[in-house]
Amino acid sequence: MVTLSAAGAADPVADPVTDHAADPGPEPWPAVAGQPRTWEWPRHGPKPPRGDRQFREFEAAVPPAIGERPVRPGPEARAALAAATEAVAVLDRSATVDLTALAGALLRSESVASSRIEHLRASQREVGLAMLRGGDPRSAAAHVAANVRAMTLAVARAADGGDTTVDDVLDVHRTLLADDPEQSGWAGHLRTVQNWVGGSFHSPRGALFVPPQPGLVAPLMNDLVRFCNRVDVDPVAQAAVAHAQFETIHPFTDGNGRTGRALVHVLLRRRGLVRTTVVPVSTVLLADVDAYFAGLADYRAGRLDVWLARFAAATSHAASAGLRLALDLAEVRGAWWDAARPRRGSVGAVLLEALLRQPVVDIDTLRVLAEEGGADGAVADKNLYRAVDRLVGADVLAEVSGGSRNRVWAAVDVLDLLERFETDLGRRRAPL
Repeated sequence: MVTLSAAGAADPVADPVTDHAADPGPEPWPAVAGQPRTWEWPRHGPKPPRGDRQFREFEAAVPPAIGERPVRPGPEARAALAAATEAVAVLDRSATVDLTALAGALLRSESVASSRIEHLRASQREVGLAMLRGGDPRSAAAHVAANVRAMTLAVARAADGGDTTVDDVLDVHRTLLADDPEQSGWAGHLRTVQNWVGGSFHSPRGALFVPPQPGLVAPLMNDLVRFCNRVDVDPVAQAAVAHAQFETIHPFTDGNGRTGRALVHVLLRRRGLVRTTVVPVSTVLLADVDAYFAGLADYRAGRLDVWLARFAAATSHAASAGLRLALDLAEVRGAWWDAARPRRGSVGAVLLEALLRQPVVDIDTLRVLAEEGGADGAVADKNLYRAVDRLVGADVLAEVSGGSRNRVWAAVDVLDLLERFETDLGRRRAPL
């Protein structure tokens, strides 16, 4: 019988990063324990290889409860966290471009990067088309589009305020996998089976990591959201710990990485560190997958400061990259206005601004964007088509559907910019 226990309640502090007048020093972080388990291979379905049939014993993780555990990093980790906080603040107050547009662009890039670690590769154009038309639910583009929707939901829920709940996490997961032909039955449900990372397809034989047994998942998730709702922990450290703990629990049969990375944005938004934009932390962390997994291993071994410093460095790098993207988007916006010269308040002007955050559109999307943007006069389809024709003539939009019906247009400048942004972050690894 395995029981979960937590350390004493954390001391409330005015500023978890800078207020160290009564700081007792770094707090040890417990390593993930192990629990011996017996494996019995299922007698239904295809017969597994001999090695899996003979496999009998493995060790499942038993993460410590963290709901009330003190988080007191050492001086180097504290300095990295303070630098990350300042970098995020600079990004969030940037006035170079409509930050709603920047948030939309960064959410797309985050979703693409988060999906690539799952070997789901799709271009920004393919993702945009999948979000409009759906298409083959097995395609990489459809999976990434679902990730965009899930991450958007996660950020929106956090912006609404209030405590994070397990149901919130389940809703994000449901959005992610609801249309997945193989996983839709598990969408929005905690796992009731044993899972593992790496190794054999048929059993935990040779696994890189074996998460907790199913019976521990619900109490661990309840403990995790208690941690997420605290306000006495530095926000960047809270996001780092919550993400690593989530990946250690691995509460779902699939989609753990994508849901866990969405949780990072929930924490940063909920704590008010990010109010208007998104920090592309996943895009940076996943530029070096081996280093990312090594960081999770450090967390599980109790080397909390190492993980916090790595995560904080990625956050700082991501915020700086986001600021560069904001400047680039502002240049695109300026070039569009010079080329199209729309009248202020016109349908064309409203659409031009909206395309920065929604670069792939059809007539239905354009109708919504025009109405949300408060364009002057009635937003009739003939006015929309007239505005689109002018934007196409100014090279702001290009038709990508190749037909006279169900036409789709793309702001190619924005799509190309996002592709370069992701590629550059992949090459220019953060000093983690």
